[in-house]
Amino acid sequence: MLLNLDNTIYGKASRFVSIFAPVVDGSTSFLVSIPVVITFLRVPSVLEIHAFIMSIFASMLTLFSLGV
Repeated sequence: MLLNLDNTIYGKASRFVSIFAPVVDGSTSFLVSIPVVITFLRVPSVLEIHAFIMSIFASMLTLFSLGV
């Protein structure tokens, strides 16, 4: 385009998106991992099948709610 767009709305939007997108991507991964880890912390033995089923259910529920 050969124009300087730093002080326009397009330049501001470009700077905002370059900060906002990594924050959203990182926080989504963190939010999905919390319910999965909590289900394993609540059972006495890590090898219980109940913990695996609950962690799958918790991760699917979290991913669904984030998608909505």
